[in-house]
Amino acid sequence: MTAVLKVEDMSVTFDLHDSEVQAVREMNFTLAEGETLAVVGESGSGKSQAFLSIMGLLARNGRATGRAIMGDVNLIGMPPNQARYLSWQRHRDDFSGSDDIAKPNSQGQDAIGRGIGHASWF
Repeated sequence: MTAVLKVEDMSVTFDLHDSEVQAVREMNFTLAEGETLAVVGESGSGKSQAFLSIMGLLARNGRATGRAIMGDVNLIGMPPNQARYLSWQRHRDDFSGSDDIAKPNSQGQDAIGRGIGHASWF
C-alpha cells in the first residue's frame, strides 16, 4: 500500500523561561492509504502536540524536528498556511458536486460523511 503519511524521528520541544521541555521524543510511524491510526497515551504525553506540529500549529515557543512526509513534502517546519493549502488541494474534490451538503437533513450528513471518509489524513 502507498504511504499517505510517514513520520520519522519527530521530536517536539517547548522553550520555557529558563529551560525546555521535550513533549515528543523520536516518534515514528507510517500510515498507509486506507489505514487508521490510533494514538493512545496518558494526559500530557504529547499526543496532541505531535499532530499539531505535523499540521504546523505549534505554539510560538514550540519547535519540531524530524520528518513528516506527505507525498514528497516534509510538513515539519512548513508554514501553517502552506500546509492548509496543500490539504485543500488534496481534498477539495471530496465535496464538489455534492448538492446534499446544503440540505439540513440526513442527506447532508451522509454527504459530509462521504467527504470525511475520503480524506487521507487532514
